[in-house]
Amino acid sequence: MSFEAAESGFSVVAMSTHPRSGEISPEGAAAYFDEIDAELAVRQAFEDLPGSPPLNRSYSKHTKVFLCVDTCERGQEARQTPLGQALEFVGVADEARSFALVRHGEAVANQRVTIYSDRGEHTAAVTDERGVVRVDPSFSGVVLLSAIWITAPDEPSGVYHSDQATLTVLIPTS
Repeated sequence: MSFEAAESGFSVVAMSTHPRSGEISPEGAAAYFDEIDAELAVRQAFEDLPGSPPLNRSYSKHTKVFLCVDTCERGQEARQTPLGQALEFVGVADEARSFALVRHGEAVANQRVTIYSDRGEHTAAVTDERGVVRVDPSFSGVVLLSAIWITAPDEPSGVYHSDQATLTVLIPTS
């Protein structure tokens, strides 16, 4: 993927993958649910299945990058505008370190978000009741936020779908 700016200012670059699917062995399902911090109801639906079936799953990845081209004086409102991805981060007005997680346009409260620095550090945070997560002041420079939402199927033996949202952003030092 490449990006060529037509003018200076703030830009958003985003991309979503088509769903991919596959099976996870019954032995690997618990580790997968732990890795994505799946809700208890999702785990229980799978664990209640008779026998030892594989976990049928699909997933899509949604990534977004906030960029400043020469200057960020113009276009900052794009930072706060959802693009329509199934799961995505958007900026919070006048809060450079705060981001809302939205799913189909609605705020996602109490969701785990992992925050990574460009120095190899990471930490876990949780969105508040407004779906907002604030990046700790110890993280600055290029930062990546990541969250995963898994949806249980209508029938427990169906396909468990997960969406992963990431946002890469340059956060100034406090």
